[in-house]
Amino acid sequence: MNAHPPSGLGPKRAVPVLLQNGFRPFFLLAGLYGSLLIPLWLGAYIKGWFELPWTAGLFHGHELVFGFVTAAISGFLLTAVPNWERSRPATSWRLLTLVSIWIIGRAAMWSAGILPPLVVAVLDIAYLPLLVVIGIPELIKNKSNRNKIFIVLILLLGFGNILTHMSAGGFDVWANPLLISIDIVVIIIAVLGGRVIPAFTAGALGQSLGHTKKVRPHSTIDMIAIISVVAVFLSDAVGGYITNNYPVASIVVVVAGIINLVRMRGWLTFHTLRQPIVWVLHLGYAWLAIGMILRGVFEYADMGPLALHGVAVGAIGTMTLGIMSRAALGHSGRALVTPRLVVISYVLVSVAAIARLCQPLLGNDALIIAAGAWSIAFALFTMTYLPIIALPRINPPN
Repeated sequence: MNAHPPSGLGPKRAVPVLLQNGFRPFFLLAGLYGSLLIPLWLGAYIKGWFELPWTAGLFHGHELVFGFVTAAISGFLLTAVPNWERSRPATSWRLLTLVSIWIIGRAAMWSAGILPPLVVAVLDIAYLPLLVVIGIPELIKNKSNRNKIFIVLILLLGFGNILTHMSAGGFDVWANPLLISIDIVVIIIAVLGGRVIPAFTAGALGQSLGHTKKVRPHSTIDMIAIISVVAVFLSDAVGGYITNNYPVASIVVVVAGIINLVRMRGWLTFHTLRQPIVWVLHLGYAWLAIGMILRGVFEYADMGPLALHGVAVGAIGTMTLGIMSRAALGHSGRALVTPRLVVISYVLVSVAAIARLCQPLLGNDALIIAAGAWSIAFALFTMTYLPIIALPRINPPN
C-alpha cells in the first residue's frame, strides 16, 4: 500500500489536518474510545456507577464491535481504498459527516435508557451503510472485484448491528448477533491479514535477510484459511440453529484455528522479533488462530461467556492496534519505527486477553486486570499518536 494518495489527488491545503485523511479522526476516535469504553462499562457493571441501558454483556460487546472496531476499520479503509483505487480520498465535509454520524451513534447508545429504542437503533445503524456510500463509493464503481469483498463484509456487519438492536429489544433472532458480528470482523482480519502481513514482513526483512530467506505465502492455504473462517460464520449463523449440535460448531472453530495457524508457516514470524511494528501483526494473527482454538475448547467445556475473548480481545485488539500504529506512521510521512510506549501497549493487549481468559481462576480480579491493561494500552497509543495524527504530514506528496 502506498504511503500517500496518488499525485494530484491529495487533499487541498485549506482542509483542516484532522479532515485530510480518514485515519486521522477515526484512529484518534478508536484510541480514545478504546481507552474509555471498558473502564466505564466495568464501573457500571461492578461498581454500579450508573445503569447500563442494555444487559452488561450485550452493551459491552456491541460498543466494542460497532463503536471501537468500526472506527478502526473506517480509518483504515478510508485511507487504503484511495490508494487501491487511485481515487480521491474522503476529506472535508464527507469525512466530517462520517465522523459526526459515528459520534451521534455512540451518544445514542449511551443514551439508550432515555431515548426511544427505535431512535437509538436508527442513529446507530445508519453509520455502516453511509460509510460505504459516502466514504468508499469507489469500491462500488470499480469494475474489479478484488476489493468488493469489503463492501459485502461492511454491509453484513451492519446487518449484525440490526440483529443486535432487535435482540436488545426483545425480538427472538435466530442467532447470537454479537457472535456472528465478531465472526465478520474475523473474516475481515483474515482477508486483510493475508494481504498485508506477508507484504509488510517481506518489506521489513528484505534488506536484513538478503536472498537467504523469503516470505512464502501459499495461495491454496490462504484460500482454505479464508473459507474456514467463513465456515465458522455460517456455523454460528445457521448451523447451530438448524442442528442444535454445538459440539459440531466447536469442531468447526477449532479446525479453522488450526488452519489459520498453519497459514502463518511461510510468513517468517520469528525473524520479525526485532521489529515491533511487524511482529505485532504476527501476534495479532496468532491470537486469531489460537483464540479460535480456545473458543472451541471453552464452548465444548460449557464456558460460552469466556469463549470469545481470545479472539475479541487478543486478535481484534492487537490487530487494530498494530494496523493503526503502522498506517498512521506511514501515511503521515514518518519512519516505520514503533514508539516505545506503543510497544508496551502491544504487550498490554495480550495481558488483557490472558487475564480475561483466566476469569474462572481469578474472578472479578481478572476483569479489573484485563480492563486496566486494555485501557492503558489504548491510552498510550492515543497519547503517543495524537501529535502524529493531528499535525501535518512531514513530507507532503509532490
